[in-house]
Amino acid sequence: MFSCLTQCSALIVIAALLGFACLGLLALLCAEKQGRGDITHETIKHRSVRETLKASLPEEISYRTVRKITNSFNHVLGDGGFGMVYNGELKDGNKVAVKVLDRSLNQGEKEFRAEVIMMATTQHVNVMPLRGFCSESTHRILVYEFMPNGSLDKWLFKPSGKLGTLDWSVRFDIAIGTARGLAYLHEERPQPIIHLDVKPENILLDVDFTPKLADFGLSRLVSKNQSRVVTKTRGTPGYLAPEWVHRSSITTKVDVFSFGMVLLELVCGREVIKMGLGPEQWYLPAWVVHMVEEERTIDVVDRLILEEVQYFYEDQIRRTIDVALCCIQEDPTLRPRMSRAVQMLEGVIEAKSPLPTKRIFTNTSSTKLKEKMDAYMDALAEGISDVSLENSGRSSKISSAQRSGFL
Repeated sequence: MFSCLTQCSALIVIAALLGFACLGLLALLCAEKQGRGDITHETIKHRSVRETLKASLPEEISYRTVRKITNSFNHVLGDGGFGMVYNGELKDGNKVAVKVLDRSLNQGEKEFRAEVIMMATTQHVNVMPLRGFCSESTHRILVYEFMPNGSLDKWLFKPSGKLGTLDWSVRFDIAIGTARGLAYLHEERPQPIIHLDVKPENILLDVDFTPKLADFGLSRLVSKNQSRVVTKTRGTPGYLAPEWVHRSSITTKVDVFSFGMVLLELVCGREVIKMGLGPEQWYLPAWVVHMVEEERTIDVVDRLILEEVQYFYEDQIRRTIDVALCCIQEDPTLRPRMSRAVQMLEGVIEAKSPLPTKRIFTNTSSTKLKEKMDAYMDALAEGISDVSLENSGRSSKISSAQRSGFL
């Protein structure tokens, strides 16, 4: 019995000691919490957002480092939208393209970093990847991966022999890749991105000729409930959708229109507007429509790839032209979404030509079309877009485009 009492006493003592230990630990935890301040759910949430944003940013580079990797901006790659682009080389030997944004943009620190985050989180095999950025004093600089094969326009429009000729299979892969990149921007992000300047100069080619959509200096984020954006931007004649010129609502369908023009250029191997070709051919869509109506579709194909196309790809060429004509319809609601354009190009769904039942952005009367294009160029020169057209020195008002009917 004595033994039992001893054991009970021991258990009581141990329990008491454990209780005091727990109370002491609890007191320490309370003191630590009080010293740090209350950690609420909101605090954790905000900290998580900050950490996520920080992780989203690419490498921040000092201006001194930028000067070093570009050899004091010695080698110009090109004059892109809103700034010059220079050749650069990182410490690890990898080449980069360094874009120095124009100071006239007046982008503040906050706005610039927000755009950097947007670009850094835009990750797709057919979208130009951002490697780094510089935001020091008034300097706003973006560092991209270097694309060894340059831009698409240099392959399509330069004299044959300088770079070589892109065969049709490569051109078609570029068309599919570009379409997928645009579908991602429009449909696969939390907030759609409208590129607003889709053209061959902004389609860069890596070592394997994989296309990368570049130059988001013109892009704007569009909220789910928003269909209109501020068009304080510059565009390129021939690629701008008609609703842009009319100052109507701007949606992702303006990119679809521009993509349709690029498709025609891939097929024909020439620019949308080429003033030296005479009244029947100077405006590419009008000429293509005329040739399709005359059942001479194959005659619009680039002569450098014509034999290859006739032997192997005639059906694919016809389908590509049909998709292009669907994309450049005057009414934006009739244009397909980019994901559907991808399916049409791939042959998953039928690409029905809108001819002759639906109106396309063209006019088979070359004289009337040229008058409307003149008015279009007048409107652009007057302030809708800060652009110029070679061999064109016209200036007028937007009302002239509206009075002419434009379309």
